[in-house]
Amino acid sequence: MINIPKENVKAFITIVSGVAILVSIALFIDVKFIFKDVFNETEPDLTQYNNTAESKVEENKYNLVSEERRLLYYTDEIMAMINNKEFSKLYSVLEENYRNLYVKSVAELEEDMARFADGEYSLSYDEYYKEGNMFLIDARFERVNMTREDIVNGVKTPIDTVCIREIEKGKYTVAFNGFISKNTINKEQSNKLIKVKVNEMTVKADSTELVIYVENLTDEKVTLYDDRIDIYLAHNGNFKYVNPNTITKELAPNASTIYKLTFRNIYCKDSKPKYLRFNRVYASDGKIRNLEIKL
Repeated sequence: MINIPKENVKAFITIVSGVAILVSIALFIDVKFIFKDVFNETEPDLTQYNNTAESKVEENKYNLVSEERRLLYYTDEIMAMINNKEFSKLYSVLEENYRNLYVKSVAELEEDMARFADGEYSLSYDEYYKEGNMFLIDARFERVNMTREDIVNGVKTPIDTVCIREIEKGKYTVAFNGFISKNTINKEQSNKLIKVKVNEMTVKADSTELVIYVENLTDEKVTLYDDRIDIYLAHNGNFKYVNPNTITKELAPNASTIYKLTFRNIYCKDSKPKYLRFNRVYASDGKIRNLEIKL
């Protein structure tokens, strides 16, 4: 036991209390420094807006979060429109070319979305592919609150490739059924035997379609290809070969026709077509001429 003169007790207590306070402050600073990374959130805490008007929260949330989080907002909003049967609202955010090709009215969209009429669904995915402002998602549409009977009976989970284009943060378009884009090309090329004009190109997640005009420039029959690998779409380092059922092998003298060429495709970073190539075009003289059109 420490013997402290009676006249010094008050001073001793003051000193000890001061030291204790300084030690406590030092420990707090050290702990905060050591564990600072634990408290750093990858996404901002939106609860800070609890006392803010809801419109302000909605106005700012897209700018506050990451790309991944914005995409989750978009898919949640799309599924809310489907589950709440807000088909007019959903129709307004459909990509224009998708509307023109697949659902020309709100009524047609409602028919298409009848696959989700048996309950509430959520959209989930493991990853997505991004190119420019486009997000391509291999989506699973999963029933919410499945019953034991649903699980036993093996309820089918619809799958689809969904394409979302972000016009700006918080504003987007969406397309279903693997649709990615439809573009007018209007490019042509000739090789003295034939003239080929590419009118338009439709790209989906699993295929590409080209509408082309082909004209025989000679007074004799022209062979357009011997094998399907003679006509292909060139991408970055890979090739997609034509479906031979979409083009004839020969073209009569001075004839012209329109073909819808199709090519199988699995969309990835190399999948945007660069050019169309006819690799083996020839007439009676047997001299082979190729033809290439940049897309």
